[in-house]
Order: sequence, then C-alpha cells, then structure tokens
Amino acid sequence: MVFQSWPISFEPAVRREVSPPVAVIVDLSIGIARGQVSFANEVPLRVRAEGLQLDIKTPGRLCAWARTSRGDWLGRCQVRVPAGHGGYLELDQWFPAAAITPTAEM
Repeated sequence: MVFQSWPISFEPAVRREVSPPVAVIVDLSIGIARGQVSFANEVPLRVRAEGLQLDIKTPGRLCAWARTSRGDWLGRCQVRVPAGHGGYLELDQWFPAAAITPTAEM
C-alpha cells in the first residue's frame, strides 16, 4: 500500500515571521519564568548588584509569532537583559504575547 502525501496548510497560519522585525517593549517579569521568591537579605549582595534584572520592561524587536497547541500566542523577540554594573545578556527568546507591547514606532 502506498500513501500519498500532500501539503497541509492551516488558515490563519499558526506560525509567521515578522519581516522586518518591529520594535516592542517586553515585560521580563511576565516573560521569564523564575523559581521561588527569595528575600533580599537571603541573596548575597554581589548577586543583587551583578545579577540579571528580570523585574523590568525592556525594548526589543519582535521577529516571529507562533501559536501553541493550547491556543496561546508566543512572540520571538530579541532583547538585551540588563545586569549589574552596566552589563547585559542578549537573548533571542520566545515570550508569551501578554509580555509583548508594540511601541509607538510601529
């Protein structure tokens, strides 16, 4: 028995690139899952001074959208997560749609 395959497409598409990428603000406190809350006096001063700042909103670029099997939308964004003493971590990561806000530049 031979099975014939044919392309399947869904409308609207469940994935799409955003080209060119658009400017957005990403709320890292919503977009990055974290463990149990620690009290400030339990975290070493060096970590508090130099760690990644995840309780902020930061500018980014939205590059793609994808829908999950539960119906949620995720946006792939490029952001710079600030760290202590002027450093940062560059991320290209999927964030929930609730964490992404378009900027006035759109």
